[in-house]
Amino acid sequence: MLLKRLNKIGQAIRRQQKELLDSIIKANHETKVARHFGLHTISSMEEFRSKVPLTKSSDYEEFSKDVRENGTADVFFPGRADYVAMTSGTTSGKSKHFPKSLKIMKSTMGRWIILSLKCMFDISTNQYLRYWLCVRATVRTTLCPSGVRTGLISGIASSFSLTPYVVPSLVNDMYNEKDVIYLNLIFGLKYPDICNLFFSTAHMANLFFLVLERRWEEVCNDIQAGTISKSISICDKDRLMLCQYLNGGDANRANFLRGEFKKGFLHIVPRIWPECPGLFCLGTGAFQTQVRICFP
Repeated sequence: MLLKRLNKIGQAIRRQQKELLDSIIKANHETKVARHFGLHTISSMEEFRSKVPLTKSSDYEEFSKDVRENGTADVFFPGRADYVAMTSGTTSGKSKHFPKSLKIMKSTMGRWIILSLKCMFDISTNQYLRYWLCVRATVRTTLCPSGVRTGLISGIASSFSLTPYVVPSLVNDMYNEKDVIYLNLIFGLKYPDICNLFFSTAHMANLFFLVLERRWEEVCNDIQAGTISKSISICDKDRLMLCQYLNGGDANRANFLRGEFKKGFLHIVPRIWPECPGLFCLGTGAFQTQVRICFP
């Protein structure tokens, strides 16, 4: 039913855009950003286009700074921000800051989930009841001078899922990205029937495959022995628990993987996970050259 409704909405996209713009202006017309651009007087899409130019993140830096330093309310949205999301800074060398309201995000998250599920359903070979490999690390947060919590944008990612993940949940509570990726490689590569790859960002996806290229021999050794490399910084209790989840070694799978990796990494995903039709992650145009995975 939800999918049919979404498809129906997509057939009247211009009207939906107008209704969405009206609702955004109505909900936010008293904010500082809205008044700066004169949004409280706008009555049409054409007027919006004429009054609001194309902007860059730097155009909003003073507004963001006001939130970070003073905790000012009603800047980007009604009420106070309770999280300031930071970009990784990989494209400009400096993180950008985006104040967020978790309450508002939760109220709109259902629409995003429905849209993301539709994208996945459009892949005819996708299987939701098979294993997913979901790679994400816990984000360290600090406090702005105003007391608002701040951290990487992946720190507000949802853990909601309709599908089973191959990696034990304790891995997602770890902070070290490279350790998290290595552990995901061990558990993910052990299963040949992974049906989707999920990453918090395209940067994480790129890092995942870089670690694979550099450490595949070490990973294969762990898969064969059912062990966790001593290079991974975890306590003995967690190491033992993860080894129990591995449920012993798999020499056949390890030898198969070694053979594929020795051939190179072009088209590596369908070669090691033949039932995996896609990769899902948060990305922008700046990430297009980072993810070097080729699907057939």
